[in-house]
Amino acid sequence: MIKGYLIIVAAASIYITACSNTLKSVSGTYVLDKVPKTTLLLNPNRSFIFIKANENPYFYVSDHIEERFFITKGNWYLAGNRVKLTSTNDSLVYDLVTILFDTTQDLQYSKFRFFDIYGDCIGSGPIQYPDSSQLVNSGGGRKFDFYSFGEDMSKVSNLEFIFYGYGPWKYVPKDSLHHDMIIRFVPAFRPNVFDRTPFKIRDNILIKTGKNHKYKFYKTTTAGNIDLPHGLQTE
Repeated sequence: MIKGYLIIVAAASIYITACSNTLKSVSGTYVLDKVPKTTLLLNPNRSFIFIKANENPYFYVSDHIEERFFITKGNWYLAGNRVKLTSTNDSLVYDLVTILFDTTQDLQYSKFRFFDIYGDCIGSGPIQYPDSSQLVNSGGGRKFDFYSFGEDMSKVSNLEFIFYGYGPWKYVPKDSLHHDMIIRFVPAFRPNVFDRTPFKIRDNILIKTGKNHKYKFYKTTTAGNIDLPHGLQTE
């Protein structure tokens, strides 16, 4: 009898929790545990944006394309104590790299600085020259990435930078001036990522169960501004 009573209480608790979930209460910004740049934005109008930015410190994705960062969007709905996400089938095209030039300085060489959509500085790995030679920071490895770099581009026709999470980027100067450049990278868009994929709601946590791991997304109000490209602005 006691066992039956406990089952009834547990079932009632689950029912009450499910009923307490509303579009307003569940909507918000969620970040992956220990990987805050992997972000899920649930909008009150049932649209969502998911940004995958899980870094692996041991390799570059020029050799592991499946590990590149991406953005997907679509619609979500409540199903009891779960949120279900379905990505759009349509693709979305936007600039993956934008450059802000500063030509007000009298420079002897061009400066390169790299940032992501969160406004954080990111580093380039090996830098390749036109003769296929590469510049690698002493020590090698991800912690020795180039977070800023300078080169006399009057002597070089182009440079190719390799990044973790993004495709290689080649810079070809269009004039003879030296520039101080801020280069912003945006993850590529990927359709069809989710298909009614469930995330279990537990208080302010969304839990996605994978084959060998549980992914916990924590609701936050301190994610900061995310500089999303046109067509992905939150509503």
